[in-house]
Amino acid sequence: MLKKVWIWYANQVDIRPLTMQVFGGCLIAGIGDYISQAYLEGPNQRYNKRRAFTVTSYGGLEIAVEAILWYPFLDRFLGSHQAVITSFWKAMIDQTLYQPIEITAFMRYTWILENRKDSLKEKFERDYELAMLANFFYWVPMSFMLFLVVPLKFRAVATSFTCLVMDTFMSFAAHNNLKEAYTNLVNLFKEKLDDLDIDDWW
Repeated sequence: MLKKVWIWYANQVDIRPLTMQVFGGCLIAGIGDYISQAYLEGPNQRYNKRRAFTVTSYGGLEIAVEAILWYPFLDRFLGSHQAVITSFWKAMIDQTLYQPIEITAFMRYTWILENRKDSLKEKFERDYELAMLANFFYWVPMSFMLFLVVPLKFRAVATSFTCLVMDTFMSFAAHNNLKEAYTNLVNLFKEKLDDLDIDDWW
């Protein structure tokens, strides 16, 4: 069954590559936002449809830019062969040049389209570095493997499927106090460690 679905999808990518990749980007971004709203931000919070539409639409726009401009540019600049050293440099350029712009664009896009009243400047000052750090640790090894293994025509959509984790994280980061959430998580981890009686392990 999965093999048939994959064969159908691969054929559709050949016929209408941009449409299929944008659809995949929208789908994964929408799922990531749903996970963030429903499970990370508390079950008592009402599902925000405007936010869901905004994040989902950005997922499609992001994939379109990557499929049409960014990944073809990297292949022209560094070559299309999937060698280890080439994949390494593509991953590093992707993280140092493209990702900072992409994260900035995502935060601004959601802030503008959702007509939010909180301060965008304060949001960037408080959470941007944490978001970049998390993005770096996740995407450097992931990008390297994608550039090394995945052909160009599947790369944008493969990126969208592997970035469900980061789509969920970025949806949470764009709509919550990331610094406060990080501090609470660290404190919770410390409390759990304090509750453990190490002597009982021996």
